[in-house]
Amino acid sequence: MTRKLTQTLWFRKLAFGVLFTLFAILFASLAYKGFFSRYLQDDYCYGSTIREQGFLAGVVYPYFHGTEYNGNRYALTLFAGITEVILGTRGQLLYSLLSLLAWASSLAILIHKIFKMIQKKNNGWLSIFLAAVLVTFTCYLAPDLYQSLYWRNSSLTYLWPIIMFLFVLGGAVRAGGKNQHSFLFYLGLFLSSVLAAGFSETAAVWQISITALVLIFSNLFLKNKSEVLQNNHTFLIVLAGTLAGAVLLIISPVNSTQLQGPSTNMASFPDLIQKSLRFGFDFLRYSIAGKWLPFSILFLFGFFIVQFVEIPEISIKSIAKMTFGLCVSLYLLSVASMTPSVLVRTAYPDPRAQLIPHFTLILTIYLLGTLAGCAFSSLKIKRFTSLTNLLMAALFVGLAFYSARMIPLIHSDDSVLQARAVAWDQRQVLIEQEKSAGELDITVPAFDNIDKINELHLERDHWVNICAARYYGVNSISAVENYDGVKPYFK
Repeated sequence: MTRKLTQTLWFRKLAFGVLFTLFAILFASLAYKGFFSRYLQDDYCYGSTIREQGFLAGVVYPYFHGTEYNGNRYALTLFAGITEVILGTRGQLLYSLLSLLAWASSLAILIHKIFKMIQKKNNGWLSIFLAAVLVTFTCYLAPDLYQSLYWRNSSLTYLWPIIMFLFVLGGAVRAGGKNQHSFLFYLGLFLSSVLAAGFSETAAVWQISITALVLIFSNLFLKNKSEVLQNNHTFLIVLAGTLAGAVLLIISPVNSTQLQGPSTNMASFPDLIQKSLRFGFDFLRYSIAGKWLPFSILFLFGFFIVQFVEIPEISIKSIAKMTFGLCVSLYLLSVASMTPSVLVRTAYPDPRAQLIPHFTLILTIYLLGTLAGCAFSSLKIKRFTSLTNLLMAALFVGLAFYSARMIPLIHSDDSVLQARAVAWDQRQVLIEQEKSAGELDITVPAFDNIDKINELHLERDHWVNICAARYYGVNSISAVENYDGVKPYFK
């Protein structure tokens, strides 16, 4: 009898080696683009507060007093301060690389813990590979990649809560596999949950919803009572920490002031429910319909990779239940991610805020592909081994080809970003030289806005210019088009 291709060692090594290499290149390509990332808009404001007041005061002050940014987001302010102290403008080129590494690490740890729980053995390299696949597809299909990964302020607001909460979930899954942990472990889990909830309101609602769903499904479907009790214990601590973080966002003295601003348009309760439900469905429909091919490829990755993993056999009935649960959870988490924007602005969330439900969609599509692969593996197809081998070989070639095709697409705008970064660096040198010469009212070249993010303006009293002037320690900065022969655009 011919063996299935996925059972042969040479094909496993070939497929894993080729795909691992391709996604290592894709991951490195995303990190490479980050070397052209520079300060924009709010970055100057967060940085100027830290420079003027010092780290501790600069982190605490915005929570209680009005600034140019949302000071109630205490974790965002903290991490902006940390990155300012460690990186600053000169280390900003490393920010995206560090974010990607932290993201992949948090996801790989969680996947590894789940593998150990299911298989009782290590799958380290496979966990790293799956993390790279999921991070790469999240970035490749992101509603707004530049703001989500390469603009520090936006990335801290919406990407870093994902990273922090993945670390929290990794710790919670680890705790679920053991009966006893120290008080310090649970205290750390609680405080980490508080921190993860403090980056943005959207992230806090998303994290609360995930934790609640985990508790609901574990109590409905776990049969081992001791596992249920341990799981409840652990995730109730996570839920308590996340709720505490949400409360800290709400009770900040500056929050009430922000809610009275001109951009606020509070929704009534019926509008909140109706629009959140509709926007949650619209987000999923627009996302999948607009990019159906790459989402199909992601589904097939889940289908293909699970053929190489030794997992307990799952009945078709159980697979159907899990598929239904995943789809319901996806919709509920999508709805939850819409509620903060609907509540405060009665509006659909900005593309950068969609990163959180987008990441949920990426995970769900991959898991649905995995379940489809499990269903395929459970079928009695011994008589069709040759046909199955042909299918797996063709699927491997197709996935490898599509992955290779993604590489030049990611690099398509590198030259523009590089030219902009060079001009930005020269502009910063000009500011520092003028300041050293005693000039405190400085004129610099103007650049076009990038991805709808405000650049320095002609008007010295524009809020971005004010933050930049404070950041560099001068009286004022004005940006003039074609100043000193520097063009405002880059091609």
